[in-house]
Amino acid sequence: MKIGDTVVRKSYDKDITFKIIDITDTDKGIIYILNGVNLRIVADAPLEDLEQIDEDSLGISDIVFNRKVNESIKNIINSRNSSNNTKRYKNNRDRKNVKANRETKSKRNSRESETAKNYDRDLKKIKITTIDSSDSMVFSRPGKILHIDGDATYLDVCIKVYKQLSINVVGKVIPESKQPEEIVNIVKEVKPDIVVITGHDGVAKGVKDYFDLNNYRNSKYFVDSVSRLRDYEPNYDDLVIYAGACQSCYEAILDAGAN
Repeated sequence: MKIGDTVVRKSYDKDITFKIIDITDTDKGIIYILNGVNLRIVADAPLEDLEQIDEDSLGISDIVFNRKVNESIKNIINSRNSSNNTKRYKNNRDRKNVKANRETKSKRNSRESETAKNYDRDLKKIKITTIDSSDSMVFSRPGKILHIDGDATYLDVCIKVYKQLSINVVGKVIPESKQPEEIVNIVKEVKPDIVVITGHDGVAKGVKDYFDLNNYRNSKYFVDSVSRLRDYEPNYDDLVIYAGACQSCYEAILDAGAN
């Protein structure tokens, strides 16, 4: 087997599909370093535990994961469509009410009618969102996401989903170990509302202390990145941070300041 091959682990009932990203010579023999194809997990295994499969094949966990992702995307789109239909109905109703009120006022005072027409004309030039059945309205501004990823392939998939959901996003590929030293400068440049910091991670097999960051492959880098961002912007609402990957130490990431 070689780097780039698609494999599953026999000892885990072939549940997750991996790609070989590195091969190392250790005291225990040749060890293959693996990245999850659909799940953000880093693992290692000896040759005898691996089975090479077709690139398009998926493990059981991958199939379940993909189904849940597709269902989530579908639910979000359906929810948006339903919300937009409701807003259109409310806006149409509000316009009819405004028109009716304007016609009534025009009979009483032509000056008030002219003012209402000017107001209605100006109102159409801006984007507004009705937040309830009252006359209260707020200006809406689309947010921006900065997605930092240690895996270019995963980032490409995520960008496609962001675009499918019409989300404004800037994506950057940065290895997990380099993310802490670059994250603040990129945030200053992009000025996002939400930052996603991710890549691959994994906890060492058989460990007992799950709070020791040394037992994780990349959690310490996610923690460091979040900590630096919180030093830059302490407010949890002004900068929303999501960080981590599969099997990350989320307790430490949250303690560092992730939302």
